[in-house]
Amino acid sequence: MTDPKPKQDVLYARVTPEVKVRFAEAVARLAGPWTCSDVLRELAVAFIEGRVSVQPPSDKKENLFQ
Repeated sequence: MTDPKPKQDVLYARVTPEVKVRFAEAVARLAGPWTCSDVLRELAVAFIEGRVSVQPPSDKKENLFQ
C-alpha cells in the first residue's frame, strides 16, 4: 500500500456486529499500524489485481454465488 493519491470515493458494506468485531480483532493482530480501512482498501486493490479470490461458502447458499 504505497499509493499516495488522495482518497475521495467510499465503498460501503453492511455486516453484522460480530463480523465487524472479529474483523477489527484480526486487523489488530497484524504487524504494523494497520486500520480496518487500510486492510479493506488493500483487499479491494488485491481483488482487482487478482491477488485475492473469493470462494463460495461450503455451508451456505449466498446470492452472490448463485
